[in-house]
Amino acid sequence: MPFGIPWKLVGIGLAAIAILATVYAGYSYVTNLQKENAQLEKDKLSLTIANSGLVEQVKQEKSIKQDLITENTRAQKSELEARAAISTLEKRAADKERLAREESIEASNKASLYLKFVQNYEKCVAENFDNFNVKCDFLGRAKPIKEEKK
Repeated sequence: MPFGIPWKLVGIGLAAIAILATVYAGYSYVTNLQKENAQLEKDKLSLTIANSGLVEQVKQEKSIKQDLITENTRAQKSELEARAAISTLEKRAADKERLAREESIEASNKASLYLKFVQNYEKCVAENFDNFNVKCDFLGRAKPIKEEKK
């Protein structure tokens, strides 16, 4: 043994130090993994709580959406009914206007026809003013008066 150093003991010591360093590194690694696992469990719990809140929020939003769809359907139905009522009212108004025009035209035609009869009658009377043996009918035609037998 040169220099009096027991190399076997140094080798064994170095091996022991290497083993201890490896064990310490493994222990540190496991400890860090346990800390990370604990943090992940906390995060998981937080996310579970947040998720349950989000699930409730999604349920509320679905309910609101369904209510809006129902209200929209009801509004569309009301709009269709209103349009049908408006169409019916417009048709009735148009019918009344058409009837009023027809009545006006008919009244005008009657008045025109009556005026024509009156004018023909007056013309007949004027033409046969001196003739006492003629009588004018409602159409303005001169007809002889029949003499009554006694």
